[in-house]
Amino acid sequence: MAANTDTVSRILDGALHALARRGLRKLSMSDVCEEAGISRGTLYRYFKNKDAVLEAIGHHVETSLKLALQRAVEERPDPEDRVIVVMGVIINYDLTHPETTRTIELEPAFGLSFVRRVFPQFLAIVSDSLGTVLADSLPVRSGALSMDQLAEILMRIAVSHFFVPSQNSDELPGLLAGLAGLHPATQPAATR
Repeated sequence: MAANTDTVSRILDGALHALARRGLRKLSMSDVCEEAGISRGTLYRYFKNKDAVLEAIGHHVETSLKLALQRAVEERPDPEDRVIVVMGVIINYDLTHPETTRTIELEPAFGLSFVRRVFPQFLAIVSDSLGTVLADSLPVRSGALSMDQLAEILMRIAVSHFFVPSQNSDELPGLLAGLAGLHPATQPAATR
């Protein structure tokens, strides 16, 4: 089973790289094979056509994001840092997966469609990663927003970075934590 998972992962990584290099319209199964370093027979054993590969990419990116968030939270488990950690993973995802930004630049309609399709799943992952930390935020404590609403706002701002990159992306996770009232430097002294 692990060999199958590794092969599929390799195929999908190759497909992402090929998509970023060739674009959606020019992408072929041969490009995927070349980028993944596999034979056509192996590719067709797992995927019947390009559409099947493209459909599987969403789940592949979702799994990758989930693992990256789990690792980041394990490395910095302090709830005080949680928003910064989670938003940092999302905002800096393009540093470890530059093909994401390149694909959005090359195929903005595909990128937008993809984000719209996977946003609910990504929002659920982010909400799980933030856990009950959002309950301590000023907007939630005051009743202005629910935890789900605040998670969605944070996620929408973080995702916008892929379409309109920030020149100060290193600062953005801290700014989002400040917006949520969850960064120690932004909380009033009485609430620290």
